[in-house]
Amino acid sequence: MLSFQKKSFHLLWLSFLVSTLGDWMYRLALPIIVLSKTGSAYHAATAFGISFIPWVLFSLIGGVLADSYSKRKNISCW
Repeated sequence: MLSFQKKSFHLLWLSFLVSTLGDWMYRLALPIIVLSKTGSAYHAATAFGISFIPWVLFSLIGGVLADSYSKRKNISCW
């Protein structure tokens, strides 16, 4: 049976879609709300930039961890 025919796979993709749409709405609404409350484009841009700090930090840490493991030793997992 293909994975596309399973109900759990459909629910997984639906949850990914809802989560991604919610993240996009948050990232779009945050600078708009800050701009409407403060009237400052600088504060809106700062709030938008700060929302990406966890992505940048975790991707750097993840890259360092991924580079520290031997690719040849772990290839048998595939």
